[in-house]
Amino acid sequence: MVSNTPICHVHSNACSEPLTYRQPFKGIYIASRLLALCVLLPSWALYYTLLSRPRKSWTIKETVSVHLVRWNLPLNAACGLSPQSTDKTRAVSQKELKETSFVWLEPADSTLVRGIAQDDKISPVCVPAYIWPKGDGLGKDGGLVGRSGSMSCVALG
Repeated sequence: MVSNTPICHVHSNACSEPLTYRQPFKGIYIASRLLALCVLLPSWALYYTLLSRPRKSWTIKETVSVHLVRWNLPLNAACGLSPQSTDKTRAVSQKELKETSFVWLEPADSTLVRGIAQDDKISPVCVPAYIWPKGDGLGKDGGLVGRSGSMSCVALG
């Protein structure tokens, strides 16, 4: 019988967070989930080739892709990787970041907001972003070409 109760640290009496939120257990859990895909992906392809798919109009690739996404969704919650777990109103110290730099992205100009995005109850705000590689920063025009002339990868916080 499988239990939904999280496995907790032995150090505490109260269950503060699951064991998979901390290294090395987080890495072991993620690696085992990803390694399981070596067996699962061919199995799903074979299963949906021989038996009916959830929707007749879906190809094998679409069916397996949807199954893959659904199978991987719990990974974020199990390892504490949820986007809702971070405070989007606080700047992150550069000392806390290993390979990225933190920046605030300015809101879009109101003249660019159109269609259903135009609403009196909604106003544009600054959003946190992380730039890789660390120290590259945004270009002069705020674009993705960094100061060094190389392309930067920007991830919204």
